[in-house]
Amino acid sequence: MGSYPIIFLDVDGVLNSLRWFHSNDYRALKENYAASNTDTAVALWRTHFDPAQVAMLKKILDETGARIVLSSTWRLLDVTRAAFAMNRVAIPNLMKLWIGNTPRMKGRRGDDIDQWIRSMDFKGPFVIIDDNSDMEPHSDKLVQTDPGNGLMKKHVAEIISRLTLP
Repeated sequence: MGSYPIIFLDVDGVLNSLRWFHSNDYRALKENYAASNTDTAVALWRTHFDPAQVAMLKKILDETGARIVLSSTWRLLDVTRAAFAMNRVAIPNLMKLWIGNTPRMKGRRGDDIDQWIRSMDFKGPFVIIDDNSDMEPHSDKLVQTDPGNGLMKKHVAEIISRLTLP
């Protein structure tokens, strides 16, 4: 395991939000894909990420050298790799920065994260970016977003600070 920091990343409520799904930009993007005869499933996954929130994630990754471990329920979906690959224009090295997923266990998401940390013998800095709060035993590492707005500039500054402080 490298010496880079880790971001345990949720998707819904972080890289998208209710604000995004109700925006004119989202509607226009969906209509554009519908008019282009693009497969409906492909169009959905191409529009599911808010470009502004993806840009904020890129800023975090660029400034911290962090890697992503997907802790979202998206880790259980077959389409996740394709959905992330579709966002490689915004984050060109996204597929290299995504180093794995937490295991699926019965219980809190924090337990899944703890299992990944122990199985990888990870000792470096990390944050959890999620709109849920079930992160015990790592609640102190949570940067909690809300599903209405997702990742925001105030979160970006906090995450960068947490991952870069000695």
